Amino acid sequence: MSAHSRPPLAIFDVCGTLFRDDTTLGFLFYLSRKTSRLRWYLLNLLFHQRSPGLYALMILERLTGQHFGKHLAIHQLSGLPVEMVEREAEAYVDYLLARRVQKEIFPLFTRSLETGQTILASASLEPVVRALARRFQVDYVASSLQVSDGFYTGRLLNDMTGKKLAELQLRLGSEWTNRERHCFTDNFSDLELCQNCAHRTVVLLKPKHRRRWGSLTANYIEVARSC
Repeated sequence: MSAHSRPPLAIFDVCGTLFRDDTTLGFLFYLSRKTSRLRWYLLNLLFHQRSPGLYALMILERLTGQHFGKHLAIHQLSGLPVEMVEREAEAYVDYLLARRVQKEIFPLFTRSLETGQTILASASLEPVVRALARRFQVDYVASSLQVSDGFYTGRLLNDMTGKKLAELQLRLGSEWTNRERHCFTDNFSDLELCQNCAHRTVVLLKPKHRRRWGSLTANYIEVARSC
């Protein structure tokens, strides 16, 4: 089968695209409820929708362009054993699949599993994305975490935000060059990735998000509001 006759390589974002949640915060809240009431309170102080801490973080990030919130959230993994976190990531994926799938998009994902090569490309945490990838036996790229002596340090090694295209090109090599590609995402940080794919499906979490994408030619799908 020639490269042109093969189905496009299907590249799926995770948060907001396959699932209705930010799986970084979602997993950290899920984990903290099981492991530490103090961590759970700290996460609520920083990230609850009505918390003054969240508004302060949003202002600081807008002024500096830095992702302080993500780093503060990931710090909650500090001192937790890798084996336990990975086990809980598997359980969290069970929860996502049972209750939080993006119903307008997930059938496109399952169809891609039957027709061609599929890869998850997410800036979410590697334990969660890896657990999801194992569940469906696909490859993935994700934000990696620092580990020391079998425990997480609470620090990022490599944040995939805005870096997915470079990582996929490096990872796939000639397979990237020789295949048509179809990107599925809701993240505007994936614009360059979309521009490097012949086919694009953009998920709109709000109607006004359409303006972000400007003149990009894509299949735009507005999904039901998350709750």
